[in-house]
Amino acid sequence: MASTYQSQAQIDNPPSTTADGYSLVFVLIWLAIIGLALCNVLYLGYIHWYRPWRAAREHSQRTQDFRRQQDLESQRHQQNAQPEPTPIPLQTLSEARG
Repeated sequence: MASTYQSQAQIDNPPSTTADGYSLVFVLIWLAIIGLALCNVLYLGYIHWYRPWRAAREHSQRTQDFRRQQDLESQRHQQNAQPEPTPIPLQTLSEARG
């Protein structure tokens, strides 16, 4: 009688399965594997694409800042520089002597 009751309970409440008959544990294992693979792909993309791109962008920004600073300094130097003296023509010197 107990075996009949147990069989009837299994028929009324079958183990948790999907529509295709895969067990829930099997599906969860596959979801975990797919999730880990996705995390791995994202991490490799971060390592091999994003970090070098970010480093190049920061280097470019530093280079632009350095060049901008150099330009500003050269402009200040040109503004503060004394005008070059105009050369006196040789003819005027010879006339002045004599």
